Amino acid sequence: MPVFGFSGNDWRRLQASDEVMEKSVVFGYLLATHQWYQTYGLFGSCTDFPDEVLVDQIEKIVLKWMNKNPEKSHFPISDIYVLSMVETFGARELSAGGKC
Repeated sequence: MPVFGFSGNDWRRLQASDEVMEKSVVFGYLLATHQWYQTYGLFGSCTDFPDEVLVDQIEKIVLKWMNKNPEKSHFPISDIYVLSMVETFGARELSAGGKC
């Protein structure tokens, strides 16, 4: 399964797995998406994250958002990530240089 093809449903299935490789994919994908979003933003927006935010906390935020919005769990996980971060931490427009 291509990484960029993950739906929220795919991601949740891997996240719930007991297999170490599947858990590693979930963690790696979430970390990479988070780092990209912090640097370059997504969909024209950025979020100012508290310095203390950890990846496992972000995973919990994404899962909480998916539980609250089950009708959207088929969305790409990158979209779900952005929607959950914006709802939790707010958003601002990208700077003129295109970076956060």
